[in-house]
Amino acid sequence: MSATSNLGPVVTLVAAALVGAGLLTANVLTDPVRTRAETPVAAAAATATPAAATTSTAAATTSAATTSAAPTTAPTAVPTTAAYAAAYLSPAVYVGRDATRRISVAVAVRDGKVAAYVCDGKSLESWLTGTAAGATATLAASTDRLTTEVTNRGLHVTGTVHGRPVDVTAALASAPAGLYRLDTNGTTVGWIVQPDGTQVGLRSRAGVVAPAPVLVPGQAVTLDGRPAYPQEVSGDDRF
Repeated sequence: MSATSNLGPVVTLVAAALVGAGLLTANVLTDPVRTRAETPVAAAAATATPAAATTSTAAATTSAATTSAAPTTAPTAVPTTAAYAAAYLSPAVYVGRDATRRISVAVAVRDGKVAAYVCDGKSLESWLTGTAAGATATLAASTDRLTTEVTNRGLHVTGTVHGRPVDVTAALASAPAGLYRLDTNGTTVGWIVQPDGTQVGLRSRAGVVAPAPVLVPGQAVTLDGRPAYPQEVSGDDRF
């Protein structure tokens, strides 16, 4: 057999190998499934890392913005006992009625001293005095007792007068509203003038009471046929 005849099968095998290699390369390049499956993990990681960094930065920025934008709320001021006690120092008068509008109360304060008048305009009346301690004051007259406590609405007055309960919130009054008293020739007259101009009072002489004459603050009243001038009651007055 010649050399040329021996080369024939070898050439055929080489050609077949080259064709097979070409087909394998073509399959790898053209098969999209395999191309996707063989995407390097490093490339995916490189793509995800910037996104994570962006999310972290955005979260930090949002947190900082929220912290800086958070409103600062000032603590609510709570009145102290000293602030309440100051209500008894300056000269002032507080007036009010109970829920039934049958009993009126007026309380005058000055320099920590307190004077009060309770009256229903018919038969009940009492003049009481006392001193303040902190936000409260205790007043007494015989067996009558009152306690006044400073609130944001004025003075809350509670106690008993002639056995009857008293519960009144008295508000700060401006003249001519207030508390007035007249002592003359053994007769005592008291008046409580409310901010709306209404008034209540009694005249007392030797334990006998009667309605007080109408009062016009600053003017004389006629008592037993003679003119007399009532005075505004101060917290340091004593009866």
